Amino acid sequence: MLNPTQEAMANNTGVSYAARGEYDKAIAHFQMAVSHKDDYLPGWKNLLAALVETERWPEALEAAEKAEDLHPLRVELGSERPPAPSASSGQGPSTEPGEVPDARSQLIQDKDFLANLARAYLENGRLDKARSRFTLYLRLFPHELWGYNGLAEVAFREGDYERAVQLFAQSLKLYGDQPEVAGRLTEISEAALARSTDSGQALAERVQWVLASYLQPREGRPAMPEADPFDRLRAGPFAPTPPPPRHPLPIPSPEPVVELPKAPVPDLD
Repeated sequence: MLNPTQEAMANNTGVSYAARGEYDKAIAHFQMAVSHKDDYLPGWKNLLAALVETERWPEALEAAEKAEDLHPLRVELGSERPPAPSASSGQGPSTEPGEVPDARSQLIQDKDFLANLARAYLENGRLDKARSRFTLYLRLFPHELWGYNGLAEVAFREGDYERAVQLFAQSLKLYGDQPEVAGRLTEISEAALARSTDSGQALAERVQWVLASYLQPREGRPAMPEADPFDRLRAGPFAPTPPPPRHPLPIPSPEPVVELPKAPVPDLD
């Protein structure tokens, strides 16, 4: 019988490696954690975060779907799958009457996980799922440009340039100068002009108006985040985790689990 703390120990070791930027070792330990316990949600969340960080997109998609299946708020997240069975009990996650979690509060706590889900779906071409997760993210965090830019990127990849311009314009209106957004809008303008139609010309003119109106920061707009919001995803700060203390069997309670923090943003390259 496996030591019930093996998954937590492997998970915490992975966090320690991630804190030093050793992502291959971190991923190996997160994989070890979920191999010890297949329904170990913290391990799947951290594995997803590390795979997104290293842009290993097919593996990130698999981790995203598994973590979403196990999440107690899978309905709010938009998962179409039925509850995943628990390896230990054979039953899906459940809550007793009177113990239903506050969906908004719990999802706010899972902000980074929600962002990683959206990014994994986006980069794997699952645009419907990416849109639903970005929409939920923006609903929970209405003043963060990442939600606007994520939805705009989905629209851009779908070829819905009008919608993309609308969302990128809102992002520029809120936060001012963003060179990567300006670059994406320029791409849209060029594609619209290439149509050689009146509607294409009108869209290109609208893009130019957006750039002229919102490209420079204006008084009263929220300050831009310190990190470049269009940089590739970078994990941090990682909290180094000391090895869990050893206990004689039986262990009275599971070891505390450290989840991998993220500051995710969509990459528009």
